[in-house]
Order: sequence, then structure tokens, then C-alpha cells
Amino acid sequence: MNSSFSVMDEDRLHRSLEILSAIFPSFVVFMVAGVVATLTGVLSFAAILRSKEMKSKFYALYVEMAVVDFLMGVSYVFTATRKIYRLKSREGDVMERSTCCQESAILYFSQTLGLYVAFTLAIDRTVSFVRPVAYKYLKPVYITLPLIVAAWAFSILETAIMVSAGSSPAFFAQEILISCGTASCWSIPSYFATLYSHLAISGFVVLLNFCLIFVAKSLMKEAIKRKAVSNLTEDERRLRSQNHFQMKVIKTLSVMVVSHATSHISSRLLLVVLLHLYHEDPELTVLAD
Repeated sequence: MNSSFSVMDEDRLHRSLEILSAIFPSFVVFMVAGVVATLTGVLSFAAILRSKEMKSKFYALYVEMAVVDFLMGVSYVFTATRKIYRLKSREGDVMERSTCCQESAILYFSQTLGLYVAFTLAIDRTVSFVRPVAYKYLKPVYITLPLIVAAWAFSILETAIMVSAGSSPAFFAQEILISCGTASCWSIPSYFATLYSHLAISGFVVLLNFCLIFVAKSLMKEAIKRKAVSNLTEDERRLRSQNHFQMKVIKTLSVMVVSHATSHISSRLLLVVLLHLYHEDPELTVLAD
């Protein structure tokens, strides 16, 4: 009996190492992305601390985004390092589903929080654009703080649901996984529902930002044309210079929106396609005896 268990364990380990070896390039990408995100978070936070103009409620959500970038970067680097170590040490990724879900909690939380922070930031920018005077005199407790609390609350709740569902015998039989990932902690219908909801949020963020950019760009062009006369006062020149600067900011924001679209939306669409193709593959999990 012991020999049969040994053979089964050896087979699981062999297949787990094959999977880790096949997806090794993704670990390198994870590592690079993690380092970039960590540095971005540190630099953004340092820039905000050093600037008097940026120490205001307007930039509170940007501080939160810097913290999220740092958290996401650290979790990416840690996850990639752990997977590479398990491959090189021949330890493999074989573990119980409950252990996998607990291990994946920080990574899933940081990814989810990044999405919700982008969503709340888009809402904040919309309010400031549509009602600029009212927004200027609004206290943080009425707009900024609720958005920050909402982003963290939804992320914590969703992560807790993932961990509890993956660890509960009511949702899954006790299984030994040969490959661990956040998808392992959801049933297939639940994971699809989660992906589609995240895609909807990402799409809304991108669409809203594009609308704001288009309207703001049109208004800025009109303002610049009105000031494009030969006889300008010093204040008018300063205002025109500010308008040109804001145009550059809008162009930069456009690049950020494209980056968000390609990273958040394309990655989730790819996951949906792959899951539709391979979610019934019997090699993904092995039931424990």
C-alpha cells in the first residue's frame, strides 16, 4: 500500500515539475513586472512626499495607488521567487487546495485592490471634472475617504470569499493540486463570473477615462485658440503656458489609459479564452485517495 502511495506521489511531483518548467518564462515576466511595480510605487510615494502641491486631498488616491503598486510588486516578486525555487529545488507545486488558497491570498488581494483603486480613482476624477467647484470645497470624509475604504473593503471581502470557498469541503472535495494558482480556489462558474465582473470594471474605467480625456482635450484646445493672439498680458501668457502643460498631462493620461486597457483587459480576456478551452482538462488536478 505504501509503495502505491509513493508511486502516486512521485507521479504528481513529476507532473507538477513539468508544469512549472513549461511556465517558467511567465515567472521571469512576473519578476520583472514586480520589480517595476515596486520601484514605481516607491518613486511615486517619494515624489508625493517631497511636493507641497501634491500633499492635498486631490492626491490622496494617488498615494493609495503608490501603496498598491508597491504591494503588488512585492507580491509578484515573492510569488515568482517561490515558484522558481520550487522548480530548481525539485520540490514541485503539489499541495492541498486549502493550502494553495491561503498561499495565493496576498497576490489575489493586491491584484483585486489595484483594480478597485483604478475604479475609485476614475470616479474621483469624474466628480472633480463635472463638479469642480463643489469638489474643491468637499471635505475628504465625503468623497476621498469613502472611496479608499470601499476599495479596501471590496478587495478584502473578495479575497476572504476566495480563501474560504477554496478551503471549505462544502464547495470542493479534499484535493491535491499539482499546480497552484488563484483560479484553483474557485469553481469554474464562479471564476468565470469573477473574471467577467473584473472585465466589466476595467472596461468602465477605460471608457470613463477616455471620455474625460476627449472632453478635457476639446476644452483645452478651445482655450488655447482663444489665447492665441499677439497681444497677451503676462497673466494670459502664464495661463496659456498652463493650458499647454495640461495638454501634456492629458496626453500622458491617454498613455496610462492604453496601458490599463492592455494590461487589465487583455490579460483577463486571455484567461477567459484559456479557461473555456482547458477547464475540463483532467490533468489539472488529481484527487486524493
